[in-house]
Amino acid sequence: MSGFIPDGYTERGFINEQPGLHPKVTFAWRPITNEEYADFLGLVDGKSPAQEVKHQAAALAAHLVDWDLADAKGSPAPISAQTILRNLGRLLSTRLWRIVAGFDAPDGYLGKSDEEAKRYAGQEQQAKDAGQTVRELRETAETKN
Repeated sequence: MSGFIPDGYTERGFINEQPGLHPKVTFAWRPITNEEYADFLGLVDGKSPAQEVKHQAAALAAHLVDWDLADAKGSPAPISAQTILRNLGRLLSTRLWRIVAGFDAPDGYLGKSDEEAKRYAGQEQQAKDAGQTVRELRETAETKN
């Protein structure tokens, strides 16, 4: 990361496994800008801790592009505020938030292979053409399957 966040910029990285707490998680995210973080702070100002956690989950879900988390049946876990609130452990959700919000770095960054870069570019173009985010495009495809 260069310190400058261009529009549409996506990072890819991972969080190492914490035995007994969560598996290794590979994910992609759009970093939260200072303006977005200021808006978040405005939303949670004077709110209860429960309301703050709900706003944080919604902001996190809006900035996560992809992850490799799966449910108990092995199906991809949807990226949503509900999933974050109900299904992620506190350590993992906090760690994801701190990375997406720019307070921590992931345990490692992932580069994109040429093939992967082409796939993402194609998905980004499809999403743009459909007036959706890549995440929304993927969720629509999963719903159809």
